[in-house]
Amino acid sequence: MAGTPSGFQQMGYFGVAVYASIISGFLKIIDKLGNQVNNHPFVFAVCSPAIIWMINSSDLPSIFLTHGLIVSVVIVWVSMNQIQQLSKSMPPNVN
Repeated sequence: MAGTPSGFQQMGYFGVAVYASIISGFLKIIDKLGNQVNNHPFVFAVCSPAIIWMINSSDLPSIFLTHGLIVSVVIVWVSMNQIQQLSKSMPPNVN
């Protein structure tokens, strides 16, 4: 993981722990959004490029700021709200 060696270079072992905590917390947020949207392939498609860059080559702050991970989560969050509004406005399915 590219972020954790960078964390070691910046703050030693404490930096590794901080970077790992931030990465795992953010992945947990993405997972919870996927559960709420109930569409994990959509969440994966939106967020996977930035996550792959995070694993392969980029530093954590640049992933959030310039590689679009924050924008990806906002897109998923906005679509989650729209899906919830649509499901509230639809009549119940009567069999």
